Amino acid sequence: MQSSTFSYGRRGVAGLAVAAMLILAGAGDAAAQAERRWTGTITGPNGESTFERTVRGGDGSRSGETTVIGPEGRERSRSFERRWDREAGSGFSSWSRTGPGGRTASGERRIERIGDGEFAVEGIRTGRGGRTRGWEGTIRRVD
Repeated sequence: MQSSTFSYGRRGVAGLAVAAMLILAGAGDAAAQAERRWTGTITGPNGESTFERTVRGGDGSRSGETTVIGPEGRERSRSFERRWDREAGSGFSSWSRTGPGGRTASGERRIERIGDGEFAVEGIRTGRGGRTRGWEGTIRRVD
């Protein structure tokens, strides 16, 4: 199990997101491993938070959970799943999170190759109060 410590500024949620990205950046290719786990502390202006993250993956799929317990004992959790079919050139991802007070949000995204380095994407997000918002677009590789 790996352990990490991070500090972040006044924007706590953004700091947590950056911390999670840094953790994943140091993880290597999680799809090549059966399971990886991380624990650590995040120190911010309101005190210290602890986190635990588990990622499982292999053969074009990846899933995981993260739990963060804040300085006042308030818990946040997030789970995700990603699948990519290289042959078909399509993929799917979904996520859900629960914050303090039981507030929930979720989303999913589909992506499909439509040309060399070009992909069509569409998604949906459900937030507080069950409000749903959809989106779609095109991603093009530029290198």
